[in-house]
Amino acid sequence: LQARGDKPRSEAGVEGQGTINFPQITLWQRPLVSIKVGGQVKEALLDTGADDTVLEEINLPGKWKPKMIGGIGGFIKVRQYDQIPIEICGKKAIGTVLVGPTPVNIIGRNMLTQLGCTLNFPISPIETVPVKLKPGMDGPKVKQWPLTEEKIKALTAICEEMEKEGKITKIGPENPYNTPIFAIKKKDSTKWRKLVDFRELNKRTQDFWEVQLGIPHPAGLKRNKSMTVLDVGDAYFSVPLDEGFRKYTAFTIPSINNETPGISFHRDGKDHQQYSRVA
Repeated sequence: LQARGDKPRSEAGVEGQGTINFPQITLWQRPLVSIKVGGQVKEALLDTGADDTVLEEINLPGKWKPKMIGGIGGFIKVRQYDQIPIEICGKKAIGTVLVGPTPVNIIGRNMLTQLGCTLNFPISPIETVPVKLKPGMDGPKVKQWPLTEEKIKALTAICEEMEKEGKITKIGPENPYNTPIFAIKKKDSTKWRKLVDFRELNKRTQDFWEVQLGIPHPAGLKRNKSMTVLDVGDAYFSVPLDEGFRKYTAFTIPSINNETPGISFHRDGKDHQQYSRVA
């Protein structure tokens, strides 16, 4: 956790001054820190998943009002105190504190955000696995089929965002490979989803054994078995790809009435933007 600002946000403004560092605690430990509230020193859990700050029974000054809050263990009755000063890791914040029968003191986001805290995930580089085409095969060269203006605009916006995230990058007209791309509306939404037809590329790519060994197949699960599933957005474009294989993942977004010749490439007599997978 890293916090910016030497004063509570209500005093220092949005930007604040200076930089403070919260303790670095590995996930093998509970992120417990020392806090001071109502003149008492207590131990509390830094909980970025909690909306509110909840403390076990403690006498606080001022008026309070009853409130019910829900959590994993169900609902509990608490007393809500407003504008309570609290010191967290030596830094001060002022906000709402709930007091009730909580199993552990919790510092929630209402206090953490006052200090400008950010939750950082330092990730070590992931080594890429070399990917090759099957012997004697070349990459896909499938033409892009026509798209409506609405779909072209939607795909352009999606790809621009992915390019900013470093998931794809523009490539030049010297790349002969291409895979069709199209867009569909998300279910019960006005947003668009990008779909790339990699079937031809998959036919030409070497076969892989299962990479994540130990993951149970859905058909082999027992009934009523509880599982936690993490949905990784754009997972295919989030995993690093072997640099030598990236050119084969190219896809093309046609331009609308040749409006963007300055930033597009020319191929087949039409302006287009061609991308390949990076991450």
